[in-house]
Amino acid sequence: MLRTNYRERSRSPDAERRALQACASCRKQKRKCDKGLPGCGLCHRLGRVCDYSDSPPAPTGDDFQFLLQKIQDLENRLSDSTRDTTPHPVPQLPYTPPSLAVSDRASTGDSTRSSGEGRKAFTHAPLFFLDASVFSYRDCGIPKPLVTANAEILDLLGGSAETQAVAATYFATVHKWFPFVSKIRFHCRLSEPLSATEMDHALLCLCMKLIVQIPDSSDGPDHVLYETAKRLCHSMESTCLPSLQFLQALLLLALYEIGHAIYPAAYLSVGHCARLGQAMGLHRKDAARMLPKPKAWTEMEERRRVWWAAIILDRYVSIGNHGPPLATEDPNKDDYLPVDDISFDLGEMSANETLYVSSSTSIRASPFARTCQAAHLMGRVVRHMNDRNMEPSFRYAEANQLERTLRAFSSLLLVEQDPTSFAPLGICYSTLLTLCDTYSCAEMGDPEGTAGKLHMQEIAISGLRATSQGVLGLSQCLKACIRANGSMSVTPFLADCLYQGAANYAWYAGESGSTEYTEPRNQIREALVMLDKRWKLGGEYVKILYNFWEQ
Repeated sequence: MLRTNYRERSRSPDAERRALQACASCRKQKRKCDKGLPGCGLCHRLGRVCDYSDSPPAPTGDDFQFLLQKIQDLENRLSDSTRDTTPHPVPQLPYTPPSLAVSDRASTGDSTRSSGEGRKAFTHAPLFFLDASVFSYRDCGIPKPLVTANAEILDLLGGSAETQAVAATYFATVHKWFPFVSKIRFHCRLSEPLSATEMDHALLCLCMKLIVQIPDSSDGPDHVLYETAKRLCHSMESTCLPSLQFLQALLLLALYEIGHAIYPAAYLSVGHCARLGQAMGLHRKDAARMLPKPKAWTEMEERRRVWWAAIILDRYVSIGNHGPPLATEDPNKDDYLPVDDISFDLGEMSANETLYVSSSTSIRASPFARTCQAAHLMGRVVRHMNDRNMEPSFRYAEANQLERTLRAFSSLLLVEQDPTSFAPLGICYSTLLTLCDTYSCAEMGDPEGTAGKLHMQEIAISGLRATSQGVLGLSQCLKACIRANGSMSVTPFLADCLYQGAANYAWYAGESGSTEYTEPRNQIREALVMLDKRWKLGGEYVKILYNFWEQ
């Protein structure tokens, strides 16, 4: 009913006729007045006369009765308090986790703003989730409470100089193949004193420090910094409303868990990031938004890249075990792909051809846009495998079309891709191998033998061999890159395709008894061993190869 009244009022002829002030009854009761003419909505609903005159109306008998009752209540409470000598318990303030500290500005001139914004934020947050249309109609907005980093996280960051060094390492390595944090906006916030840094930005710095560290082989990835970052993120979320910087910190945390095979935490963390992004309205142009409107082009582009980062991680954690349901929906055909990475880093708009999800892959694109395209194709394959109600003839036709699209895209990436960034090619190869593996066995699919099934099986068997050879070439490029430049800039998105390629060669060797497949398997396994020096996911795949495929 409330939503209907809003719509009817916005369409009515009187919608643009408003009184200059609230009516006398609404002013007296301190109620919000819509200033409608000839009478406001509240007075019309209650059947009373609506008065817009400046002079307050004369008090009525009900007013006097209300005041007398108020005085009597106050006298009774005062009398009870003088007779009762039993001490009353002191009301407890809302619990604040020890990992968070309210801004020092709350004890100075900004105390009213800090506490007021916090109350307003938590007052409007339920409205956003319970009725987003009313929230959008009223344009409430959810102000961000001021919460600064406490001593614990400041000690972990190690001071401004160390934080700046961590940021430099991050943007020189991880950012090269996963650029979803605005370099220029991040450094603008980093220029502020570290002691005054807000908690979400401090958490982002902490997760950057975590993601660029190479864990000690003796201790594994589960060290103190990871556990602390995980705990602080949970405390932050339970105390304050999420922000874009907080979501970026969670995405880096999920990426760390994926890269070091911390499961099931990685799978759950990615789903959590997807939910937060959807709550913020990043997933759709017409979605209700918890975040305020972007103020600059760079901020708008950063939000787009943050959501694409969630899509990429969501698909990558799903493809390895043959497609559990995705946490993010497929992008629309008219959704934008990320712009040129250099323009994004500089914060400058440049004259580039607009890229949509439906744009032809023949149009030149940046490496991250190619990664997004590869992830989009991976999502289509995951949904294809999860669709149990598709007609067999249509299923084989769609599988054939997906295989041709992936094959053409991988050929394009081999020609176009920067040799120091293998993420889109690794994702494309993983998707191809998964799709071909699904249709390579005669037992897979519908029980009835059809021409489409047989044709798709032939395509899948040859596709497995061709893609495994492509993975072999990719592994050789990876090893050469690591020997020349080190492993810091290597992406973990290569691990799955390397594992699938090595497993295929191990299977060929076991089935045929031929030794010609042993060397390719060893070459790819060596690449996984070298990847393990940066990401423990490589070592976990080596264990599976040894314990399952090579026995």
